[in-house]
Amino acid sequence: MRKYTTLPGVAAVVAAALISFIPSMPRLLASLLLLASLCFFVYWTRGNIIYSKAMKALRGRGKNGKSAEELFEKALKTGIPDQYAIFASSILLAGKSNEIAAAALQPLTESKDDRTRGMAKSTLSMHYWFSGSHDK
Repeated sequence: MRKYTTLPGVAAVVAAALISFIPSMPRLLASLLLLASLCFFVYWTRGNIIYSKAMKALRGRGKNGKSAEELFEKALKTGIPDQYAIFASSILLAGKSNEIAAAALQPLTESKDDRTRGMAKSTLSMHYWFSGSHDK
């Protein structure tokens, strides 16, 4: 789903490495590029962090506060890898018929990966069954 999202962070790390080997360039510039790459990586992986918190809450080991369903919804909105999105959607659909889960599954039904496409279609069919849309 998010194929080239880490490219800016990787480019910043490579640029920082190249700049650090040039003696006339200030070290502050390389440090700023490394900080920028860190920001990119944290920004693009924040969905995975939320997903892991949701998994802890699902197992009952999470801190009191948001429920697992709320965290899975937030992770789906933030963006997570395809396999995580399918699992989070199935958890949301098992708890309640949720349009956020169906919206996350819809683009996955046209994935190039056969396994992802099949799992997304079967999970989406569960949503259609619960919502009464038997024709879909």
